[in-house]
Amino acid sequence: MTQQSMVTLHPFVLKVRGKKVLFAPNYPEDARRRFVKLKKRADKDPFDTDAEFDLAIEDKLRIDALNSYYEDLDEKEAFRAKAG
Repeated sequence: MTQQSMVTLHPFVLKVRGKKVLFAPNYPEDARRRFVKLKKRADKDPFDTDAEFDLAIEDKLRIDALNSYYEDLDEKEAFRAKAG
């Protein structure tokens, strides 16, 4: 019988400008900081198209990382259900 780790990683939650933003547990800290900085810059000046464009790219990367995290999590849970 193999022992399974009891450690469960959860998405990282940051509060940005009063709203909760989820990040995948393996999402780099510098990318989280960059996202927060861009979000604040874009919220401060909504007509700053460069900030909006950069924020859209960072948001897409953040969401892709979350989606891949949840896909991997679902595969592991399905494997545990079959093996158990």
